[in-house]
Amino acid sequence: MYSLFNHPNLYFLSFLLFSQLSYSNESSNGLYEPPQSLSTHKLSYPKKELSLGREGSVIVSYVVNTDGSVTDAVIVDSEGGVGFEKHALKYIRKAKFIPAKLNGVSIKSSNQKHKLTWALNSGRRGVSKKFLAKYRTLQIQLSNNQLEEYAKTISGFEEKLVKNTEERAWFSLLQANYYRLVGDKDSYLTYLNRTLSYESPQIPKKMHSSAIASLYSEQVKQRKYVEAFETAERISSKYNKHPMLDEILKHKAKVVASLEKTQVITTSGKISTSERPWHHSLYRRHIGVEVTEGKLNKMDIRCDRKATTIEITSQAQSWKIPKSWGHCVVQLWGDRDSRFRLLEQIEL
Repeated sequence: MYSLFNHPNLYFLSFLLFSQLSYSNESSNGLYEPPQSLSTHKLSYPKKELSLGREGSVIVSYVVNTDGSVTDAVIVDSEGGVGFEKHALKYIRKAKFIPAKLNGVSIKSSNQKHKLTWALNSGRRGVSKKFLAKYRTLQIQLSNNQLEEYAKTISGFEEKLVKNTEERAWFSLLQANYYRLVGDKDSYLTYLNRTLSYESPQIPKKMHSSAIASLYSEQVKQRKYVEAFETAERISSKYNKHPMLDEILKHKAKVVASLEKTQVITTSGKISTSERPWHHSLYRRHIGVEVTEGKLNKMDIRCDRKATTIEITSQAQSWKIPKSWGHCVVQLWGDRDSRFRLLEQIEL
């Protein structure tokens, strides 16, 4: 099978493209100051969602330029409806910052995952009786593996009955279990993340413990190692009485040791919609992309201390990202249903 990192012209290709990513190779030991918000405008509540008593959240990625302005705002994930997405983008695009600085010099930087939340102070807490009745029906269908019936029953459920954060967490857990059963790994991981995205648990303790352990396991399976290790740290720091903590930490240590010997980490990806990118937190800095089906258009590289966009011009390309850029996330854009492999090569 064709592999980018076994290609005879790899080092030549890497040399050509490396020059595109290293023109600002500041020392990683320099004094770094993150961007600071100067914005005074308030986050407004979408009128429709407010009238419906609906709460929501949006995770946004954006770039802070050297003049403190914001560009390239992208929705990473959202809950509650498009009204929240529109307000989130409007809010972020108006934001002003003191730009990030390295050794006193303003630099371009990015916020890779900023969460905005809308909650009603006077809103109803807990789940409604109607929600609970429908939830129990859906839960029974999943338990009996009645997946077609579940798909019919849940139609319109979120729009009509999911209002507050508690109901949204329960709904996300239902959906996570459904997508696990149908074998949709990407959606399973998305809904597990949503279930656990709140500062305090919104579902019972035992279910929360099971869900966060499942999140760690699935992140490792999908080779999202940065997120997996963050989840392990979250369990260790916030839930240090978790029944599986010792097992998870031992497993993490084994994974880290294994990765030290793994030449290439290969992560398969798919573009679900042309309106949003596929994103991945990088574990390594020497990366490549192989397009296996469809077409990719561009790759955004968003790092703590740098942000840049690269056009995808061939079926196989590679790059090396300087350490001075800090932690990085890649966002790949392309035609819907395009498939590819992201390759992370060991540092030599």
